[in-house]
Amino acid sequence: MERVSSVELYGSTLEKRWWRRFDELVRYKAEVGNCLVPRTYSPNQSLSNWVSTQRRLYKNKKLQVNAKTSLDDERIEWLNDLDFVFDVHEYSWNCGYEELAKYREQYGHCLVPDRCNENQRLGDWVRNQRKAFQEYKLEGNRANKKNRSICTAKMTPERIKKLELLGFVWDVKEALWFSKLEKLKEFKKVYGHCSVPYTYEADQQLAFWVCNQRALYKFFLMGTSSSMKVDQVKILNSLDFVWDAQEDRWLERFEQLREYKEKFGHTVVPQRYKENPQLGRWVTDQRVMYRAFMEESKETRSVVVQRRIDMLNWMGFCWNAMSQRATRSRN
Repeated sequence: MERVSSVELYGSTLEKRWWRRFDELVRYKAEVGNCLVPRTYSPNQSLSNWVSTQRRLYKNKKLQVNAKTSLDDERIEWLNDLDFVFDVHEYSWNCGYEELAKYREQYGHCLVPDRCNENQRLGDWVRNQRKAFQEYKLEGNRANKKNRSICTAKMTPERIKKLELLGFVWDVKEALWFSKLEKLKEFKKVYGHCSVPYTYEADQQLAFWVCNQRALYKFFLMGTSSSMKVDQVKILNSLDFVWDAQEDRWLERFEQLREYKEKFGHTVVPQRYKENPQLGRWVTDQRVMYRAFMEESKETRSVVVQRRIDMLNWMGFCWNAMSQRATRSRN
């Protein structure tokens, strides 16, 4: 569209005033590069007020609040030609989304730190999206209870869909938990159990996480404050997760015995085994445990001990070390 720039060609005072402000906005954009005039703009507060008015009139027109608005389609077209922002909040959200898309392209994920030195504005924006999402869910629940469909939170189904297309994580703690869970599954595939040793050098963070799950579980059982959830307990139980640290230490020695057998071909660990004295004492304790277990009646036998004996039998554990040594010496 082409327009004669002189405002004198327009009849009414209001018409002239509108086009005068429009010309001021054109000059503002030529100088600044956009039409985002601040709400408090000391060089020309009248222009700032006018810009706010155009946005309000546009919103009312869209909502059909006032059909006789002075902002007609022709004026909207002129403003659109200037890339005028009618909805500042939507514009700001889209800018944040574009920055997040660039971040994901660079780092491969959307887990922007709260304190993002590289782009603190983006860190704040991401945090606000999670907060808005929680408000959206809460308001949605209230609306459902009252049979209403109105939700005033800043989050919308369209924004949720766009963010999820980027792989946006709504609950960071939950995402990190499932990330560790996947690593625990990989550990179990290799070693056959979930008892990651506390001194597991290959992934010390996984070892700490396993210890933390046990601590949280204790609070969970006592009914005190704990971030452990029922679903998380069920998931870990499905993996035969060991909640008892003592059981964990037993499994750690079991793993050491497995490595010993791979190296030497048998399970008769010397009591004074210099490379690992604790393993030598542990093996002796298992034989003492076994003899005590066999002397008990079947009704009183421990299920835990039975399971340990079954695991040792699976490994080919020698319950009578003396006879094994005698056989080996004859050969």
